[in-house]
Amino acid sequence: MAHAKKGNQWHFGMKAHVGADAGTGMVHTVEITAANVTDVTEGAKPVRPDDEFVNADAGYVGIEKRAEVTGDERLSRIDWRISPRPGKARAPDAKLYGEAMDHLRWVGQPRWDTFAAYLMSKVRSKVEHGFYIVKH
Repeated sequence: MAHAKKGNQWHFGMKAHVGADAGTGMVHTVEITAANVTDVTEGAKPVRPDDEFVNADAGYVGIEKRAEVTGDERLSRIDWRISPRPGKARAPDAKLYGEAMDHLRWVGQPRWDTFAAYLMSKVRSKVEHGFYIVKH
């Protein structure tokens, strides 16, 4: 266990890096680390040999470029579906404050990136179901 600062708040504890099956939601792998260990350093450990894709949150951005992933033949073939950081999702909204015609064109466009993030979050939430069972 270790201290870690998130924002302006200090925490003491540990993290659980959990791998769950996308179809059933059953937890298959758990990696426990100190709270000050970043998610991306432990991201490849909960992956099973038969996994074809991995859905993860923004804490794992850049995992497909890390040496332990690019150097491993099995891990480099996996489709890493990582959600963008929240600031990246809000950046296109700056167009709303431009010209009036730009605003009308922007409003009429479908938000495919938001829809894709929504679908990935539904799969990622299966990991959270395992925590619910343990807590309750």
